[in-house]
Formats: sequence, structure tokens, C-alpha cells
Amino acid sequence: MQMPADKTPAAGHGTAATSGHGLWRPTRLLVVQPSLGKYRVPVFRELAARPNVQLRVVHGGGLGVPNAPADGFEAREERFRPLRLLGHPFSWQKAHLRELASCDVMLATWDVHYLSLPPALSRARRR
Repeated sequence: MQMPADKTPAAGHGTAATSGHGLWRPTRLLVVQPSLGKYRVPVFRELAARPNVQLRVVHGGGLGVPNAPADGFEAREERFRPLRLLGHPFSWQKAHLRELASCDVMLATWDVHYLSLPPALSRARRR
């Protein structure tokens, strides 16, 4: 939705989605990532503070970056399951598929080693 430069959408309007009853509700944003580094916390806190965004973060067990506590937003740790395929390391994140039904937008780290991404992309496209 384009707005004139001097106008901004009212809280709960603009990018928010509609419910089945035509009522406005916040856009349900799911972020799935390998870790919750402390440098990401202020960005997520800012997103969660917006009235038209309902933020949830699902993160792995760190994978080289220590996890920081969530501050001002909902987050939970769900470890990626390590897999080996043809001698190469890969990962599977259940949240990529399981959480699709409960969000409007999913933001995921693109990495060809996450085998759960292609089926999640396919399912999201069908939705």
C-alpha cells in the first residue's frame, strides 16, 4: 500500500492481515534462525514493539554464536537436527514446516545445508 509522504497508516492498518471475519489483526511474523545473537535482540525488540506485528523467534542452539535471552519479544530455542547425507553435514529444523500454519510471514536463513527449507518453501507457496 502506497501512502503519500506526509501520511502514515493508522495502527493496526497498512501491512496487517485480515482475519476470517474481516477484522484487522497484526501480521504474524515468524523468524527461524540458527542462533539468537545479542546483536539481533534490539532489532527483534523494535519489531515486536510495532502494533501491526506479532513477532515470534525460533532459534537453534547457537552454532558458534552464543544465544542471548529474548528481551521484549517471544523466542524459544529449538535445536536443528544434524544429518549426514553422502558424507556431508546438513540440518533439519522442524519449525520450518510446523510453524507455517501459524504465521503470515516466515523469515528464514537461506542455507543449502538446511534440508527443511525446500519443503517449507513448497508448502508456503501452496498456502
